[in-house]
Amino acid sequence: MILYTNGCSHVAAGEAVNNHCFAEDDSKYFYLKRKPHPDNLAVSFSAILAKLLQARLYCDAESAASNDRIVRTTQEFLNGHYKKQVNEDVFVLIGWTTWEREEWLHEGEYYQVNSSGVDEVPDALREKYKKWVVENATQWQTHQDNWHTKVWDLHQELNEHNIKHLFFNSYMSLNLINDQKDWGNTYVSPYNEDQTYYNVLKSKGYKTRQDRDNGHYMSDGHQAWAHHLLPHLTKVLSEPII
Repeated sequence: MILYTNGCSHVAAGEAVNNHCFAEDDSKYFYLKRKPHPDNLAVSFSAILAKLLQARLYCDAESAASNDRIVRTTQEFLNGHYKKQVNEDVFVLIGWTTWEREEWLHEGEYYQVNSSGVDEVPDALREKYKKWVVENATQWQTHQDNWHTKVWDLHQELNEHNIKHLFFNSYMSLNLINDQKDWGNTYVSPYNEDQTYYNVLKSKGYKTRQDRDNGHYMSDGHQAWAHHLLPHLTKVLSEPII
């Protein structure tokens, strides 16, 4: 079985054992570009779960990624790489990032933007980015509504193709949503802010890297999250494919 994981820096295990998020930040791994740093990925909850499940890990997560990127790359994997592995099952595990992030395609290259106001974008996109940051400050309900629908659509798509999957929220929940869906066992407490990756580990006393408030937990936090997810994941795996 392939354990396919996707998300942002939380799934990529940014800074878990060193200060790197992107592999390219370390001169030894510049050729890996924006992929997770290998040392951090090795201690990630994705790697721990893959070992526990005796699965082959394929981690598509990227630090600072948007949900747009998560959906796009997941679909690319399932439509491309995975289809070549016709004799191997796949389990999709996604940690959704903050709802305001977007992915912009410009001159053939994808750019991930968030509301921090410090993202690097081409000169042609700078004014658009400044305006977008300001507008985002008051649109959290809209962002959640939009992504609630998009995540539900992906959930339905995966069900239609009999692909088992589990979703969780990395940092923010869908707590503003009124029209809540029945996700069965495929989404870990989607509407509960206390049950996000960040808040569960914080409540258990785990510390982020150098106690910075960036949500980047160290290897002990990843170990704890792997064991937190394992019952949810095995429950989905035990269910028959309809």
